Amino acid sequence: MAKGAAWMTSFRIIGHCTGMVSTSILARLLVPADFGLVALATSMIAVLEVLGAFGLETALVQRADVSHEHFDSVWTFNCLFGLCLGGIVIALAWPIAFLYGDPRLFSVLLVLALRQAIQGFGNVGIIAFRKELAFDKEFKFLVARRLATTVLVTLPLAYFLRNYWALLGGSLAGTCISVAVSYAIHPFRPRFSLTGLRPLMTFSKWLFFTSVVELFYSRSASLIVGSWAGASSLGSLSVARDIASIAGRDLAAPVNRAVFPGYAKLEGDRTTLRTKFFKVTSILLLIIMPSGIGLCLLAEPIVLLVLGDTWHETVPLIQVLAINGVLTVFLSTAHHLNLAVGMSRSTSLVLASHAGITIPPYVVVGACFWELRCGCGDADSVDPYGSPECDLVGKSDPVWSP
Repeated sequence: MAKGAAWMTSFRIIGHCTGMVSTSILARLLVPADFGLVALATSMIAVLEVLGAFGLETALVQRADVSHEHFDSVWTFNCLFGLCLGGIVIALAWPIAFLYGDPRLFSVLLVLALRQAIQGFGNVGIIAFRKELAFDKEFKFLVARRLATTVLVTLPLAYFLRNYWALLGGSLAGTCISVAVSYAIHPFRPRFSLTGLRPLMTFSKWLFFTSVVELFYSRSASLIVGSWAGASSLGSLSVARDIASIAGRDLAAPVNRAVFPGYAKLEGDRTTLRTKFFKVTSILLLIIMPSGIGLCLLAEPIVLLVLGDTWHETVPLIQVLAINGVLTVFLSTAHHLNLAVGMSRSTSLVLASHAGITIPPYVVVGACFWELRCGCGDADSVDPYGSPECDLVGKSDPVWSP
């Protein structure tokens, strides 16, 4: 477990170094509205992705008695769902673009639909790396995919195109590279079969509910900001999340990913499992608490150094999100422990309570923001964009006339 955590943490460090360099470059080549447009489209697709979020990969890691047949079933399910999801996104691309008043969303969603269809054909054999605690092999796979996508595709496209198509091209290329490398790095060759799906679904039915709850919790803010404040504001929020995650989620995630298979193997020894859990949580907090506080205090110079003065409005967002990232460590570590011992129902109920408390304030604050920005209900107020209607798409965004 410790070696696995070291490998996954090493990947995060490399990923962050690559990410900080690429974000610094992209922030100077693109504008917040470019990031916001892609973030809005991906948030919409995430809403549809939840329909297939049964956590079958987690079930493969958690179960001790898995066979080739189970892996075949998961691969077949992923392929079919990816094709269906791509078709649904294509069908909804035009209505969504019209609803948000931005014709660019149509072409963006078409590209992301193609990405979803290709993504489903990835080799599920790489899940065996996690199950067997062979994280050194998974490390090679993840690093190869990340570096190839960023260095070979996204940054060159951003330099030549200077718009959101660079982000889309990088996303599509990254998926293609990921699928190709997954077959090159693992000898598993899947067959079309669904016979082993039923036993996995017994564990995964609560994971589906968990995925639905996590979706509404993680994407509700993006959808509210995108529809009420425009693509530029959503772009600032998206970049602020990426930077703030360095001090919380991105430090905890590789450790949780590595210890989860170990927790599953210790399911029968609850005393040892409890000891290991508290040790892992203590180490995480020892690292993440000073990281989160430090990022909160140094948010402004970090933004000016990495992103530039154009992104100054992200500073307060990063400060709040950095502290929140420290607090969520308790939730994420308990989440993986409960899943490892088969308590997926308890995890779902806890996350549902969390979302139920968090989402209503999103709506209330968003409604207040809408009223303040648009002057709705106040005859003396003036719309900041010079329009008598409550149109918050943005000054520079093309708006369709009725």
